[in-house]
Amino acid sequence: MTGYKSTGSMRLAGKQPFQVRGNSGIREPRRIFIIFTEGVETEQRYFEELSKSEKIKKNIQIKVLNRWKEHSGRSNQFQVVDDIREFIFQATKINEKDKSRFESYFKQIVDGCTNKTLLNIANRINKLIQKYPDLISEKEDIQNQLYALATITTYDSTYDKICIIIDRDVNSFSEEQYQNAIKLSEENNFILGVSNPCFEFFLLMHIYDMSDFSKDDISKDDILENKKEQDKTLMERTLDKLMKEERGTSFKKQSYDVKYFIENIDKGIENSKSYQFENDKLINEVGTSVFTILDEILKSPY
Repeated sequence: MTGYKSTGSMRLAGKQPFQVRGNSGIREPRRIFIIFTEGVETEQRYFEELSKSEKIKKNIQIKVLNRWKEHSGRSNQFQVVDDIREFIFQATKINEKDKSRFESYFKQIVDGCTNKTLLNIANRINKLIQKYPDLISEKEDIQNQLYALATITTYDSTYDKICIIIDRDVNSFSEEQYQNAIKLSEENNFILGVSNPCFEFFLLMHIYDMSDFSKDDISKDDILENKKEQDKTLMERTLDKLMKEERGTSFKKQSYDVKYFIENIDKGIENSKSYQFENDKLINEVGTSVFTILDEILKSPY
């Protein structure tokens, strides 16, 4: 079973926060970017912080969903993209009454309810688990799953965007798996943000363009290999060093000064353009296409 869960704040912001299109058929001037992250720490924190930034127009919403999969180890990029495609497809099978139930149960849980009401909701959710076994897991946090489902069931491909953040990670995934991930993304109109070797390279672009590799005695081959030493990859160690020099703070995947990176997002975008950013060429070249997602969000006309 595969699915997705929400991250960040889940406080409701209105009577029907997930009803993006009203029954009148008139589109509200709002666009949703649903960001699927494979990483549950670094990438997730970045886009959560971005969603709260004043750099984002008021008519733009960013929803971050990170991946979970029962009984699984690490999946290749194609499987990640295919899981998302399947999740969205299965969500389209939810009838309108059940969509309203997802929202209602979530609202009651978040707003607070009595133990009696909570027990009643739990019993009703168990029925939904049986009805939609490919979408809901009793082994995962129900509140997160309800939010994720309420988010994805309002997705409108005419206006909204599905964005997927993955690492090339040449040491783990084959070229065929990578190429299939790109093809599947294009077929489903997903925006794929790839970093080679990893998302931390994209973060480095917010500080330093790394054009002078000799300065730190780092070659492009070193970057692609991204060797791990003492539980940290080369990119993580480099980030840690630069953050200590720039901010006097360390870099850890699960805890870092994410606000600093959002403040320097324009620099990150510009520096990223100095490297490869075409996904088909990122298969063997240093670079990142994550900034293309940021460009889409920041320059969106609605």
